[in-house]
Amino acid sequence: MTAESSGGHEKMRVVLIERFGEPSELRQREVTRPDPREGEVLVKVHAAAVNRSDILNARGLVPFKTLPRIPGRDFAGVVVEGPRDLVGTEVWGTGDGDLGFTRDPRRIYRPAWGHRGV
Repeated sequence: MTAESSGGHEKMRVVLIERFGEPSELRQREVTRPDPREGEVLVKVHAAAVNRSDILNARGLVPFKTLPRIPGRDFAGVVVEGPRDLVGTEVWGTGDGDLGFTRDPRRIYRPAWGHRGV
């Protein structure tokens, strides 16, 4: 995802599941960037992976059938909004929605306080 300014509202590019079908039908779209709520952070994604759950999600074969939906539960990036002490922190996302944090290159851990990405 990349963020760009458009008419005062930040935009970002995403792959968006607008209807269920084959993953080859997915296209990149520009959407309004969400604002993080209490207990959430906004992450600028530098890399994302497509995994099996993303494929099943695109085909409509998972219990979560809310559309539109942005796939990409596995990613790495940097916190750009949220609690001040987390802004600038490198993070990665996993399938359960929690973020892992890298504060020291020699030590990677998952926080017990579970900030969630937007």
